[in-house]
Amino acid sequence: MSTVLWCTLQNDPEDFYPDDLGCLFDQLDALDELCIKAGFTPISEFVDESDLQFNMSEQDLDEEWLRENARWFKPVDLLNSVEGLLNANLVKDPDLTEELQTVRERCVLGRDAGTKVRLLI
Repeated sequence: MSTVLWCTLQNDPEDFYPDDLGCLFDQLDALDELCIKAGFTPISEFVDESDLQFNMSEQDLDEEWLRENARWFKPVDLLNSVEGLLNANLVKDPDLTEELQTVRERCVLGRDAGTKVRLLI
């Protein structure tokens, strides 16, 4: 079992499963360095670990805990970092570029729908 990210929108249907972003997770530290050097907010700032904490907890947490501890962000904020990386051609890995394009598409959907976004781990 590997760890991945998913780009989820607050208005996603409960049975919607976005594409796995395994490459993005694997290269998150390197992307953060690129973001910092270029003056963008690091991608890791948009990661929500609430689901991971829920699944790994030894406590008996309920669904309400998940809702209360979810971290949601304005899509435009994540979009600025992703587009900055893509537009400046800072990412050379084609698989990572494809995953960043997926995040960009999801952020645009979120922005246009007036909802929030997160990178769920």
